[in-house]
Amino acid sequence: YLATLNDSWETLIMPKLPVTDRFQKLVDDISRLYADARQAQVCFARETGRRIVEEEQNGEMRAKYGAGLIAELSKVLTQKFGPGFSERTLQRMRHFYKHHSISSAPTELGWADYVELMPLKDEKKRKHLERRILKEGLKSREIRKEVRRLRRQTKKDAAPARPHSEKPLPPLKRPTGLKLNTFSRSLLRAKIKEGYVLIDCGFFVSWPVKKKELKRLDLGGMSYTYAVTVDRVVDGDTLLVLIEVGFGIIVRDRLRLRGINCPEMSTPQGVRAKKYVEKLLPADSTVVINSHKCKTDTYGRFVADVFFKEGVKEPAGLLKGAVYLNQHLLDSGHALRMAE
Repeated sequence: YLATLNDSWETLIMPKLPVTDRFQKLVDDISRLYADARQAQVCFARETGRRIVEEEQNGEMRAKYGAGLIAELSKVLTQKFGPGFSERTLQRMRHFYKHHSISSAPTELGWADYVELMPLKDEKKRKHLERRILKEGLKSREIRKEVRRLRRQTKKDAAPARPHSEKPLPPLKRPTGLKLNTFSRSLLRAKIKEGYVLIDCGFFVSWPVKKKELKRLDLGGMSYTYAVTVDRVVDGDTLLVLIEVGFGIIVRDRLRLRGINCPEMSTPQGVRAKKYVEKLLPADSTVVINSHKCKTDTYGRFVADVFFKEGVKEPAGLLKGAVYLNQHLLDSGHALRMAE
């Protein structure tokens, strides 16, 4: 009855409203819908993170998938619903729930705003910045800039005076025994066709292979060495790359150079470091990386050693005599040694 009465009321009143008032009502209605959608997205992120954490704590699920749960979940959800369920997004939802596991999901800001705030660990500073976002209407780029500034300030405030007797960090140890196209049998107990074996390719990728074809694979121990195409340089110590993990499979992911730290992009030194790496590794150039499938930093980026040689595009040619990028950035003064 109320719905019928409301429809009748709008039928009688709306045609008599001036055009400008009708337009304003349209804007107001869509604004309310937008606000509701923002709140729903935040609630969805928290509940998704909650379910992931619950299953990670479940003995049977943990035994079957281990560290590969989010990777497998991302693969299935992406196939089912399309983009929006990358491993990084699911990791962020998991992190968001763990931070708000006691209280209900906060809905003052949008999900994109909460994602930008995640690197800021200081609770007091994060809450203060949340209030600023609401008051000043800060956009994503402005939030990101403030988060970087506050993190630098926190590190500076927390850093103890370095004792004179403290030994400097040792030089990076250049990886040896690099070998492309190495694999191992996957520990995942997935259901596959009879006559097949699940092979671990690294970077959370597993691939079914016919048993009779195993003899052509190098299963003598994984080197975690891969041919990589550079997509772009994110900053001095971070690359976005296309990784060839075998069987024609390409993984697109971010890499954090092991053992070094370049200045932030908000500083002139950070901009120079990025430009320097871009000159060494232009887009579409080929490099070789040495990584580990489970070793990531706090942002979910895989930690890697990178090797390049000017004018060489064949990965096999980079296994010997290539420039070790991590140490090269230290030697050229574009990076500092970082404790691992």
